[in-house]
Amino acid sequence: MTDEKEKKMYLTKASQIEAVVDRRVEEIFVEEWKMTVRLRSLSSLQREKWEEYVRQKTAGITDLKKAKELDLTGVKVRLLQVCIVDEDNKLVFEEEDIEMLDDKSSEVIERLFDVACKMNRIGVDEVKDVEKNSDSDQ
Repeated sequence: MTDEKEKKMYLTKASQIEAVVDRRVEEIFVEEWKMTVRLRSLSSLQREKWEEYVRQKTAGITDLKKAKELDLTGVKVRLLQVCIVDEDNKLVFEEEDIEMLDDKSSEVIERLFDVACKMNRIGVDEVKDVEKNSDSDQ
């Protein structure tokens, strides 16, 4: 019994949590770019801001399968903009780089977006369903 209690660490100060590195990083080699891209999971604040952006784009529609006329422009690259980091875990892209990212290969953006969604437990299938529904109406 004493051994079990000694193994447990209890939270006693905020600084204990602050010191923990709890954001995952994945590296993906992008053949088209001939370089490795580092994706880091979102902070709580980054996720809330991205979700708010998506909420505004979906205009409050809760059943994404019924959404027919949604403009989801920028949803993928906005997620990547806050997930792609350098070796020091600093963001590579700024807000003003979003347009440049939009101009990159859709295949590359899609692959990176899929990884970012998995890392952050974002429902990729729902986003793709919305895209299919809006594409089929055009």
